[in-house]
Amino acid sequence: MGVTIILPAHNEEKIIKQAIESLLNQSYWDTEIIVCLDNCTDQTESILNNNFGDNYAVKIFKSVKNEKKKAGALNQLFNCYFKNMRKYILVMDADTILHHKAIEEGVRYLKKNEQHGVVCSKAGVIKEHGFIWNIQNIEYGRFDTDRTETLDFCMVAHGMFSMYRKKVLSKILQRGYLYDEDCITEDYELTLAVNQTGYKIGNSLRIKAYTDVPLTVKDYWVQRVRWMTGGLNALSKYSFNKHTARDMLGHVLFVILFTLQFFLIINSIINKYNPLGFGLVIILGISTINAIVRYKYVSHKSLKTFIFAVILIPDIFISWFQTTVMINAYARHFLKIETKW
Repeated sequence: MGVTIILPAHNEEKIIKQAIESLLNQSYWDTEIIVCLDNCTDQTESILNNNFGDNYAVKIFKSVKNEKKKAGALNQLFNCYFKNMRKYILVMDADTILHHKAIEEGVRYLKKNEQHGVVCSKAGVIKEHGFIWNIQNIEYGRFDTDRTETLDFCMVAHGMFSMYRKKVLSKILQRGYLYDEDCITEDYELTLAVNQTGYKIGNSLRIKAYTDVPLTVKDYWVQRVRWMTGGLNALSKYSFNKHTARDMLGHVLFVILFTLQFFLIINSIINKYNPLGFGLVIILGISTINAIVRYKYVSHKSLKTFIFAVILIPDIFISWFQTTVMINAYARHFLKIETKW
């Protein structure tokens, strides 16, 4: 049986040592670790050789002349190793730290739920500080709230921790490749491909993973534009069916609501009236209750964080920020503007 763990790594010197140590300290022992080095220009490779060069459980694979980013590097690795990989295959980011029982919980979940081809982890963040970090600390908790409400549906088998059944990936490989090298959000495209196989994608908050997040507005913006634009590009490659309907209709709903809000605001400015009035008080009240209920899913709790969440700073910031990101993503998608990593 066992688990093959894949870590694609491009310039991860900051956290690669901690990430692998968290894998070597797992309660589930039947694992092999393959680090997929891709065009590293920092000390990532040296750190690996100095700390794990003599460890038989850690293998290092280097991509060759790869120009297709993460997807290209992973495809090279799977082409070489897939036949010998174990029953379960965990693909996770190299900037993620796992709880020591994470892999055990992943295996337990897949054994119990035969209809699920993939299971994803809790979306935690590594403890840092600053305004943008606080926003994401709360935002990732909201992601986990959504997971508890849709345990049999996962919008994306995310890069933090997605454990696949090998037989599911075998089905997808029949198309000639595993990861779409033309899609900048390769994990989302693979999610759509898994859905087409008929297997469900599950979530388990018992699987705890914590990722390194952007700490500046610029880096946060670049990451989210990449996510949103890549998501649109991947979704556009699939037809409307029961597996894509939710995501496609979500985009339609966003466009409709944004258009209504836009004209409502313009009309209120022209006619000089408050378009919401008492309705604004009701909306703020509901939002406050929502913030309190969802707070229990936040990774790092404190009185300061609680107050930050309850006075709705994250809600207001994320709402306007994400709207701006989405408009940018639509423009990039339809105008075919290249999105950088």
